[in-house]
Amino acid sequence: MDLYAKAQSLGIQTEYIDGSGHRRVTTPEALTAILAALPPHTPRRIVIDPVVVRGGHGGQTQLSEAAQLPVQWKLTNGSAVLAQGGADARNVTWPGGLPEGVHRLQLTDASGSEELPLLVAPDGAFGGAFDRCWVIAVQLYGVRSARNWGVGDFTDLEGLLAFAHRLGATASGSIRCMRCSTIGLAIAARIRRTAGCSSTRCISTSRRFPNSAAMRRRRLRWRTSAVTTWSTMSALRR
Repeated sequence: MDLYAKAQSLGIQTEYIDGSGHRRVTTPEALTAILAALPPHTPRRIVIDPVVVRGGHGGQTQLSEAAQLPVQWKLTNGSAVLAQGGADARNVTWPGGLPEGVHRLQLTDASGSEELPLLVAPDGAFGGAFDRCWVIAVQLYGVRSARNWGVGDFTDLEGLLAFAHRLGATASGSIRCMRCSTIGLAIAARIRRTAGCSSTRCISTSRRFPNSAAMRRRRLRWRTSAVTTWSTMSALRR
């Protein structure tokens, strides 16, 4: 089994298509590091998947058909035993009040023993314990300025951050909605037709993979081989 086949058998995604239509493939070096960081994979027989319960609620887990009843179980965290018990039917009832965190569950039947993680999740999301504050949240292509194309770019977002800071805002940021506005769709379509570019304003953006549709043209370092020319960019502004 080669490196990529092994990664896929463990549920690791090895490639994807980014927002610009380019195929991105994980390098062999990165896959090797990921696989080395994973614990040895041993097929489980009594309970196939890790167990997750909500804190304070307990829960039940179905035993597989391969499990030989009765099954004894013990839950530990380090050297401390948190709970233990047995099951004479094909489900295990977990006690309530288990501490939140990742614990080790040991299961034993007549054929042997196995271990797997048991996660106790919080009963609810953290509600926050903050002082009063205010923030600005905007959609980037809804930001207008005297120098942009009619939709916001990263320079506008930088100016918005500075403006919000001067007014005393705790934070400011850009939100991407799930639907494009009509103007956003029209501009994206014109960019694709005129400049041969597949970028739109609704693809994900990061420092490594910036969205070219949200860049300010005067701050770009153009190369002579660039497909998009100054005349094309001027036409887009019109």
